[in-house]
Amino acid sequence: MRSNLQAMTRLISELNLQERHVHELQRTPFWDFFRPFVQGKVKLKCVKKFDEDVVKILKTYTPTYKGFQISDELLSLRSSDFVLIFGIHTGAEDITLGVVKKPNQQLVDWICAGEKRLNPPAIERLLLQSLQKTGKEDSEDVARLLCLYAFVTVFFPTSGTQLSWSYVPYVENLDDMKKYNWPSAIKSYLEASIQKLHNTQNNVTSCVIAVLGEIGDQRASAL
Repeated sequence: MRSNLQAMTRLISELNLQERHVHELQRTPFWDFFRPFVQGKVKLKCVKKFDEDVVKILKTYTPTYKGFQISDELLSLRSSDFVLIFGIHTGAEDITLGVVKKPNQQLVDWICAGEKRLNPPAIERLLLQSLQKTGKEDSEDVARLLCLYAFVTVFFPTSGTQLSWSYVPYVENLDDMKKYNWPSAIKSYLEASIQKLHNTQNNVTSCVIAVLGEIGDQRASAL
């Protein structure tokens, strides 16, 4: 599965978020990414991803040098560009991700219990449940779940549309989320997928939409 801004646009337009939910989202490092969706400034027709354009760029990838050979230039993915493209605030601590069993912690037991997988439909169900409640922790849960939804649809999507449980601890404390280097994690995840699947570009997953902006901007600035 490749990054899907249309799914994010549809979901937020249907949720009718209240001020208390927005306040909690503002505590996360992803607020500047969420802001235009929450404010209704993102339209479905404007976030259509053209796969053929993505594939064209992916075909220029050179695995030996881990870069894109465009004309006479070798362009590479840069963490700083993910900050500029998505408006993600970044900290210094590394993020360790992978396939793990469901972690035994309060957050999972509280809002994810009963869900065997973290995929978009499951997260949407949990969001609707949290939106019906009015407590501060419930509003925080909405922010946590929206971050997880952004992970599975935009920043860390997989071919199976499922999110690893290893992401959950990183959204437990909304303020602590800003300690982590999210742009570097997103870049590394995307780079690993491209490196592994560069011969079958249509199978590359992760945040491939960033390739359009990142490599395109580097190319334009070099002209």
